[in-house]
Amino acid sequence: HEGQELPQPHYRTPVYRECANEMLISFSLAAAVGYRLHHVHKAVVNLGGVMAKEAIEHDSFCPAGWKMFSFTCYLFSNKIDSLENGRKDCRDRGADLVIIDTVEKQEFIFKTIKQDIWIGLNDREKEGTWKWIDGTPLTVAYWRTGEPNDGGGWGEEDCVQIRSGVNAKESWNDVPCGVSLQWICAKKPHSSFFSVIV
Repeated sequence: HEGQELPQPHYRTPVYRECANEMLISFSLAAAVGYRLHHVHKAVVNLGGVMAKEAIEHDSFCPAGWKMFSFTCYLFSNKIDSLENGRKDCRDRGADLVIIDTVEKQEFIFKTIKQDIWIGLNDREKEGTWKWIDGTPLTVAYWRTGEPNDGGGWGEEDCVQIRSGVNAKESWNDVPCGVSLQWICAKKPHSSFFSVIV
């Protein structure tokens, strides 16, 4: 009837308690599933990142015989020659002599070499002004104690080698550019590499 107050539900009735329990269970299950899905997604993302990094750092993106490190392919020659002939070999391969601009790259190269090797650094244009083969100035160096010394009066030493078997961070030495040493070529990986990281 008009104006008659409808009965209010009793919150302690068995029906209400049963409904409330079911709702509580549903919310708990939803929260648990959501929590698990979040962590499963996180694990998949982390695993994907590891797999992607391994794929990106895989030597298969470089020509046969080259090694990949930090998105660059490196060839450690097994021949010896002058710096100019070593550089010509690199350029014939679509590469150039290595430029070392990080301590990680220096340590990678040092751990890999078994003999003294050429790097792409010289002061041919102006004595004491060291530049990489691409024209960029030297900013971080790993000279041996007392180096560079331009031969110490015994002749010009305008090119740079890494000495093997010494301290990685004190391994550079200037030598005459005509000395016969091994060398390291560096270039970007295959174009298929970029489809992996996009």
